[in-house]
Amino acid sequence: MERILHRREDCRVMSDQPLWKRIDDALMVDEIGIEAARCGPYLLKTVYQPIFRNRSGQLVPWGVRGDIVPYRNGRPASCKTFAADMLPRQAAFVEGVSRMLQLRNYRNIGIAGLALLASFDPAAASRATTTSRQASNLADLLEEIELPRELLICEIAENVKIESVRPLAVALRRRGIRVAIGQFGVGTRFLERARLADSDLIRLDSGWFRRIVEVPGASGLLASLLAAIHAEGREVLVDGLETVDQLRVALDAGVDLLQGDLLRPAKLAGAIFDTSPLNRKALLAPRSKILRFTGSRGRKDGRR
Repeated sequence: MERILHRREDCRVMSDQPLWKRIDDALMVDEIGIEAARCGPYLLKTVYQPIFRNRSGQLVPWGVRGDIVPYRNGRPASCKTFAADMLPRQAAFVEGVSRMLQLRNYRNIGIAGLALLASFDPAAASRATTTSRQASNLADLLEEIELPRELLICEIAENVKIESVRPLAVALRRRGIRVAIGQFGVGTRFLERARLADSDLIRLDSGWFRRIVEVPGASGLLASLLAAIHAEGREVLVDGLETVDQLRVALDAGVDLLQGDLLRPAKLAGAIFDTSPLNRKALLAPRSKILRFTGSRGRKDGRR
């Protein structure tokens, strides 16, 4: 049964309100403090997927990355169906709601010290018009929701104009917030964006990375690229890992941080979060088929 959700006290839905106000008004909270947002017939909920650091033969939980899952009539709906039902003018609203929910539900993970990688589009998350004020508003929100600034890494959204990247990154850093650049490998100026932001972290585009894995010999070029990125003092994240081959290429190339269903699936905010490390050797081992026999008088494993 779906929990009862209550609108926040200042909720007044008005179509002519600024985007930040419509986002704030859409937020709802249940009786145990988990927030969601109403978007037409859908209820948007937050999921978090672990990010692991590659360290000494193990993959150790380092942080999380959030996303939203649309629910309709109490059941998960496909993202394709949800996207098809949304009007083009609602795209910025959905993006803004997603980012706000990721921040506000972080405390519902229940594990202290995990970093949070969250995309940040100041136009969708703030009423301010200046870069400095936008960063200050974010810092104020972090204080309100009790999320330590040093745990947040803001991935500057891809729609932020390149001339705005450096001022935004500087404003965030002044308030103790780290900076990331995402979708690395897409477009023609991704390396320039990373240098303008002086980013702490670069997230490789998952589609671009999968193509690298599929091309013989390309993994060597990836290792050279990552060595150059590391020489500039930046770390590299690969997400969307689904196969052992993808994991092997990422580890061989020297990727620092890894995320994907192969390692651990995303869970709804409020679910029990597994922080146990993963063994690299076991993950990379060939998958063998195990046959189990069930006799009429025997145990499931075939022993009597």
